[in-house]
Amino acid sequence: MKKKKRFVIKNEVGMEPAVEVNIIPVIDVSLVLLVILFVSSPFLSFPSLSLTLPRARVAETQEKSILVTYSLKGELALGSQTLKSWDEFKIKMQKVLKEQGDVLVVLRIDQKAPYAVVEKLIEITKASGARRVAIGTEMRKEGKK
Repeated sequence: MKKKKRFVIKNEVGMEPAVEVNIIPVIDVSLVLLVILFVSSPFLSFPSLSLTLPRARVAETQEKSILVTYSLKGELALGSQTLKSWDEFKIKMQKVLKEQGDVLVVLRIDQKAPYAVVEKLIEITKASGARRVAIGTEMRKEGKK
């Protein structure tokens, strides 16, 4: 039977096996995971509630904002988290505003939602401490009404 040869390094003490760790595959996998995270992160910031936003001809803002979403089915979300009640919304909104300070709150409300809901969302948002509130719209294409 043939004996396997081992790679050894000579030093002053004697012979020791050479141990090498190949770090390149670890870096490759880490970079791939990082790219996947960067590509998927914009999809995580919007809740999966279906809604039709009103159309308007306005410039898109790039400033930091908090998204509040209300669907026609009565589903309410703060950021990407779906909420169960108006009380929970008020508590979470106060917490988020306390943590993030003076940021723009964008209300994304389905265009067919009753006006009373819009009024209630604005009222709770202002009562929670928001100074700047905007209504989210869909960009209107030129030539369409």
